[in-house]
Amino acid sequence: MKWIFKLGFLVGLSTIFVRYYIRADAQTHYWDFAESGKWELAYYLLAYAWVCLSLWDKYFRSRCPKCKSTNILLQSKEVVKRWDKASQEEQNIGTTGRPEYQYVDVIVKMVRKRFSSECKVCKHNWTVENDAQEN
Repeated sequence: MKWIFKLGFLVGLSTIFVRYYIRADAQTHYWDFAESGKWELAYYLLAYAWVCLSLWDKYFRSRCPKCKSTNILLQSKEVVKRWDKASQEEQNIGTTGRPEYQYVDVIVKMVRKRFSSECKVCKHNWTVENDAQEN
């Protein structure tokens, strides 16, 4: 199933060649999308959606650090620590025509969460901690 995501990059590149072939044959400008057919626009939309899925699989999808499998199970999620963080926020105090800005001190609630996961393939266990702003 991994090869499906890898093909997304080739499909994205193929749209450039398909577009060039269609435009060269019709003797119209390459970027003139007003003359495109519905099937052509649907092809481009599908191809670029596939490219987005490929990018997600390559760079954002969670994987086992040992065997690189995507078949993982989130075992637990727990809050480790909570704290207040002081930061400055820019606030507009002027009128619509003449904006003026000042910095205001803001207290933000932060939380550190620990995620424990297990790989279903090699049974490797690992934990990851993330700091985030609390909702």
